[in-house]
Amino acid sequence: MKLTNAFWEERNSGLTTCEIVFEKEDSIDDYLSMKIDDSYKYSVVKVSSDNINLVHNLEELGYRYVESQFNISVETSELQKIDKKWMKVITDTGYKKVENRNDLEEILLNVGSGMFEKDRISLDDMLGKEISSLRYTNWIKDLYSDKNTEIFYLLKNSCKAGFFVIQKDSITTIHSVIAGIFKPYQGHGLSAALIYYYLKLAAIMNAKHAITSISSNNLSMLNTFTKTVSFKVLNVYYVLKRLIDL
Repeated sequence: MKLTNAFWEERNSGLTTCEIVFEKEDSIDDYLSMKIDDSYKYSVVKVSSDNINLVHNLEELGYRYVESQFNISVETSELQKIDKKWMKVITDTGYKKVENRNDLEEILLNVGSGMFEKDRISLDDMLGKEISSLRYTNWIKDLYSDKNTEIFYLLKNSCKAGFFVIQKDSITTIHSVIAGIFKPYQGHGLSAALIYYYLKLAAIMNAKHAITSISSNNLSMLNTFTKTVSFKVLNVYYVLKRLIDL
């Protein structure tokens, strides 16, 4: 069991927040020993999918399911196997590294306008789309300031159509942290281009594979991964949340 004080979430909602990750061997007694209610008003827990009994125990304490999270790994060698039909989508696309705050501004404007509408914060009646947008813009600003992180625009016909963020976790692994297509360009299959370019950058950086997380609320991206590349599911977590009455 790993507990993290999610101070970055408190600035968005005003609620003291923690995130807890439970593995297979953890129990409800481990949770109760932490006395979460004494310190946090809002808590998000991620429970390994092979620990369903703990999910039920947490539900009895007032937690509610919000999504499942799939952590996956894609070999960079998949670049050579991408079907030609996807290469048609990738034609006339490219990427451009965000170099300064002015470069970053268009991403922040698109995200701030409600670009992500199916994440667990947007779908939470107690939080909603406004807090979700604030959460993502603050997160991206933090990522921009992180020296281990690189942010890129996805280009379509030289126009900014989306963005993606990568981190080098190790010599062999690139982490795709967050990505999205701007609203005017959604529905045209450009998610395949996002996958293509972060795999390409991973290969350029001599990484053997790229890892990322996909929410069960984001079926379109999950379907794109399934159709575009072969991948390995590293683990699956059930995500639940609870807000203590104020």
